[in-house]
Amino acid sequence: MKVEYVKIKQIRPYERNPRRNKKSVEYVANSLREYGFKQPIVVDKNMTIIVGHTRFQAAKEIGITEIPILIAEDLTEEQVRAYRIADNKTHEYALWDDSLLSEELDKLLDQNDIAQVSYLTAFSELEIDKLLNGKTFEEDQSEEAKQTDQKEFSHRVALLVLKNSYVNRGVATAVNGWLEWGLRCGVQVDVISDSSSLSNNQFTRYKEVSNWVASNEQAKDNELANLFNLPEFTEESIDLISADHEEQVSDQSITMRYPIIRLEEAVRLRSSLVKALKNHTYDAIILNTVDTLFAAISIGLHNELDNLYYTTHSEDDIGLGNRKYFTPITHALLRATNLKILCQSERTRREFLKASQYDPNLVYFMPYHIGQPEFQLFKQVDSKKGVLYIGPYEDRKDPETYIQALKASGLPALCITPSETSARKFKQRFLTEGIEHEIHVALTGKHKVEVMQRAAVALIPSREETFCFTAYEAAHCCPTIVPLERDWTEAHALWCYRVPLRDISTKLKELYNQPITEEAKQALLKNTEYGDQMALRLIQNKKSKFPANNALTKWLDKVGQGSLKDFYQTRPTVVIDELYFALRLQTHEDYEVIQTKDDTMFKIKNR
Repeated sequence: MKVEYVKIKQIRPYERNPRRNKKSVEYVANSLREYGFKQPIVVDKNMTIIVGHTRFQAAKEIGITEIPILIAEDLTEEQVRAYRIADNKTHEYALWDDSLLSEELDKLLDQNDIAQVSYLTAFSELEIDKLLNGKTFEEDQSEEAKQTDQKEFSHRVALLVLKNSYVNRGVATAVNGWLEWGLRCGVQVDVISDSSSLSNNQFTRYKEVSNWVASNEQAKDNELANLFNLPEFTEESIDLISADHEEQVSDQSITMRYPIIRLEEAVRLRSSLVKALKNHTYDAIILNTVDTLFAAISIGLHNELDNLYYTTHSEDDIGLGNRKYFTPITHALLRATNLKILCQSERTRREFLKASQYDPNLVYFMPYHIGQPEFQLFKQVDSKKGVLYIGPYEDRKDPETYIQALKASGLPALCITPSETSARKFKQRFLTEGIEHEIHVALTGKHKVEVMQRAAVALIPSREETFCFTAYEAAHCCPTIVPLERDWTEAHALWCYRVPLRDISTKLKELYNQPITEEAKQALLKNTEYGDQMALRLIQNKKSKFPANNALTKWLDKVGQGSLKDFYQTRPTVVIDELYFALRLQTHEDYEVIQTKDDTMFKIKNR
């Protein structure tokens, strides 16, 4: 058996190695630093690794340039393939003698602290502590595996999304942010929508951890026609909703059907929601945009589920904006129903509480979830060109500030906009002003990321936002400028440049093709980490309440006991009758609640 030393670059790993060894590399690297190479890497005649992938990776990690190898020239191709698998598999059959292992670790602790013993042996400090306190290593491993199995998808969250608004107002980014969070934290995240999933393969990455739930049922023509005969929403109805009243309000006096979305979409969205609830109990349901808020309340969901969250997107969504046709109903509903509010910055939370009479304990600061994993890489591409703008050609997004800054600086435009109408308006303005431009329409997912990563600098001049996902996304790709005069930009001070409007064109030229600062990168990563932690707390934050005289309590009065899944099996497949639902605020204290992993059980007390 001949062992020889070769340059590490002369050998290569087997590309189809079935053993995943990433977690072991750090510990093997520690061993190589402490003890050196005491076991050669086995390679075939083509210098491809058979045994020793982890040692190879660890050697590269710590800068070793020459490594010992053994060339297995006597093995056939079939033997090489089998040996590679057998070498990894045989380690799994070995067990520890816990008594002897504890003695050996104890002797090492005579001369070293526990951190050094952990470094030398690859046992964690927690494992060492447990072994020395009488707990076997195999028991500990078994318990840890059991806990991991329980953690993985033991929680389930739903996002209620209207498909037509998906590429607008940050909804696509919000959805992907929650899906990525689900992957990182072991939570099943379903998307409930009025129609089938997008066909751009954006959700391929999440197919094992997420369902897109949409009802295939279509309401009959005469049923849809009847919807148009519902009573219109009136100022009197608004007063009834927002009043702190005790007596019952008839179903006919209030309708949740408000003419923001088409009625066909309204029916399908409610039907999809019921379809999902027939199959699953959710730890939380996240409502995205005011349309989904109406859908959830119209079927009485706020009386049946505790963790119902409304994510703010525009200032109108929380009653702070100027478009009055949103403000009264939205604000009234949020106050009357005790839904929990997710504000995307501390500033938004502060302003919302100042403008409303809402319970502060139900208003949460929910940091951004980054929507695409590629953003976390802060990837720099070779061909960066253009000033990035994301959004429609609407006054609230202030495209004129963007266009005038381009004209003054002489820089080209790189524009991502959600509609062909906006694209035509931008193109006309760019041509009029003689601005070199590149325009992309309705991009989501990786397609959007690839364009954004080519930007040399970004400008997000929006006049009003509760949060601005576009600024957050852009800051992962290039230096990003936001106007100092806009209050909403306060939330982005750690990763964006807040620049006075008069100085923007100068700052664009200064930052053009500059790298993202290390401080901005760290702030963005820290924000994502904090957002993950907060989201887990939200879905565990259950304070059960069961108001009287809603569909759930009526059903329980009838059957005595049952689960949420059982209850939703009684709901009509196409939810039309429940498009209007009176808000009933009395408390029902006669029910016992038992939360299981897969469902929520209810039982009338003393029955």
